[in-house]
Amino acid sequence: MALVIKLGGGEEGDPSLYVEVVGKKRALLFDCGFLTELTPREILRVKDLFISHTHIDHFIGFDYILRLILERKDSLHIYGPEGIAQNIQGKLKGYNWNIAQEIGLTIVVHEAIGERLRISRYQCKNRFEPDQEMEWREHRNIFLEDNDLVVDFLPLDHKTPSLAYRITEKPVIRVNKDRLQELQLPPGPWLRQLKEAVLSGSMKDQSLEIGDKVYPASDLQANLLEWTRGFKVVYLTDALLTEAAKEKIISFANASDIFYCEGPFLEADRDKAKSSYHLTAREAAILAREARVKKLVLFHFSPRYKGRYDELIAEARTVFHHVY
Repeated sequence: MALVIKLGGGEEGDPSLYVEVVGKKRALLFDCGFLTELTPREILRVKDLFISHTHIDHFIGFDYILRLILERKDSLHIYGPEGIAQNIQGKLKGYNWNIAQEIGLTIVVHEAIGERLRISRYQCKNRFEPDQEMEWREHRNIFLEDNDLVVDFLPLDHKTPSLAYRITEKPVIRVNKDRLQELQLPPGPWLRQLKEAVLSGSMKDQSLEIGDKVYPASDLQANLLEWTRGFKVVYLTDALLTEAAKEKIISFANASDIFYCEGPFLEADRDKAKSSYHLTAREAAILAREARVKKLVLFHFSPRYKGRYDELIAEARTVFHHVY
C-alpha cells in the first residue's frame, strides 16, 4: 500500500494533513482550516476527518468540505476530543435542510470522552438531527483500525484538549520472487489466496492446489512470504510542551517515518510560545531527535515571521538535521 501525504494548508497556512491511500479511492484528513493546497477531487476522497481541536484555524474548512460532499450517499466519519459532537451540531444547525430529504449523506461523529468513545449519527434525510440511539465503547486511544491502517491519538494541552495523531500502516505481506523461482512455482491466484489465509489467521491445516500438486499453506508461508514494516506518520500541532508531555510525545512518535510537527516560534520568542501553548521550532526538533524519527516537517508558522520562515527551519536544523 502506498500513501500520498501533504499539508492541506501548506507550511504557512492553516494546519491540516491530507493522507491518501493510493488505489483505494480513500483519503484521511487531519484538521480542516483553509484547505488552500487541496483540490475538490482530493477532498471528495476524504472518508475520515480527524480534528485535533476546534479553534477556527483548524475547523473553519468543515463547511467547505460539507458543501463538496453533500451529494455523497455514504458516510463521513469525524473524530475528535470531547465537545466535537456539539461543535458539529452547531455547524449543521447553521443551515436550513428543508429540501434535502433525498440526500443520502450521513455524518458519524466519534467523540473521545475519558476512556470511552461516544458515536453519534446525523443523517441529511432527517435534517441532520441527531439519531436517538448512541453507541458507546472503549477506545484504548484508537479511533480507527481496518485492514490497511491504524489511527490512534495522544491527548495534549492547548488550554483545551488537543489531540496528536499517529497513522500506522499495517505490516505488508510480500512474495519473495527469488524463492518463488527457486521452488519453480508459477505465479497465480493461489498467491492471493495464501496472503488472505495468513491475514485471516486461517492457515491451520489449509492446503493450496498449485498445478497438479497440493502444498500445505504453512510451508508456502514459511518459504515465500515476508512481512514488511508499515509506514508511520505522526501529526502534532498546538500543544504546551511540559516535561510530562515531552516524554509522552517522544514515545508516541518513536521511529516515525515522517513527523509533522508545528514549529510556530523561534527560541527568542519562547515566552510567547509558552503563553499561547505552542512549541518552538527548536522544541519540535528536540522531539524529533529524541524520538529517532527519519524526517521532521515543520508547519503552522507564526505570521510574525512572514518572509523569514527559513529562520525557523534553520534553527531546528541546529538540533536535528533532517528538517523540511
